[in-house]
Amino acid sequence: MTAVPSIFESDFGFGDWFSTEVFQLKVHMDHQLGSQENIIMFNYKVNAVAVNYSNSRENLAQFMINICAIIGGVFTVAGIVDSIIHKSSKMIFKESINKLS
Repeated sequence: MTAVPSIFESDFGFGDWFSTEVFQLKVHMDHQLGSQENIIMFNYKVNAVAVNYSNSRENLAQFMINICAIIGGVFTVAGIVDSIIHKSSKMIFKESINKLS
């Protein structure tokens, strides 16, 4: 068993935060057929990394900043692809008319 510490945080809309600390368990079972003894062994360890779940809203300014970042990234990638296509087609044209120096 592996115990993963987890924190659940929730905002009820009135400014009050509710926080719960729990352990999520991940279990692995190993069956050995043909053994004559019935043995139950529990090995557990606590994971060093905690998981934080939160239920909160972004304000309008953060949402608009994220949208602008996505749009800016799309335009940047589109510009890079367009530049690669333009330069490669220009080089292919020069090669076809034997003007490549």
